[in-house]
Amino acid sequence: MEKKNIQTLLEVKRFLETQLQQKKEEIKSFEDQIQKIDETIHDHSFKSANNLLQTTDTENFIKEHEETPINNVENTRNIYSSKNKLISKISYGNQTIKLTFLKPETIKLTQELYIEHIVQPILLDFKDMEPNVDVKLQKQAFDEKEYIKSIVLSNVEKFESFEFFFDAIKSILQNK
Repeated sequence: MEKKNIQTLLEVKRFLETQLQQKKEEIKSFEDQIQKIDETIHDHSFKSANNLLQTTDTENFIKEHEETPINNVENTRNIYSSKNKLISKISYGNQTIKLTFLKPETIKLTQELYIEHIVQPILLDFKDMEPNVDVKLQKQAFDEKEYIKSIVLSNVEKFESFEFFFDAIKSILQNK
């Protein structure tokens, strides 16, 4: 009986070794195929990304169009508090930036605080970047006080202005 078990175990071992060898050969075959595909892709590439970025044509195109307003760009981002709670959404589209406070009663941005924390440190510089900007506020009453629910900036021509406004607002709000 014990000889039979040993013989069965030896047969299982040989079978497993054979299977293992076959799998190793399959893996080697797959690796060879992947290598051939990589070589084909490399051989048929016209220019690398680095070469594309270093060409004068690209540099000239960027210089010619850097002041051109970007149309049809939409972008929405979330701003979180220092405690990782979503407190605001800011979006850009159709030359408009809209900053919305999800719970204005927790941010408690009054007209006075708006002038102190947003107009003076941010919007005055923003106006230099975007001289045609138009600012509108939407307010919401809560416990007999008015808090700003959203700030809308219209006639924003450059996406860089959105980036500037987002970074400035984010640094202020993340301390909340």
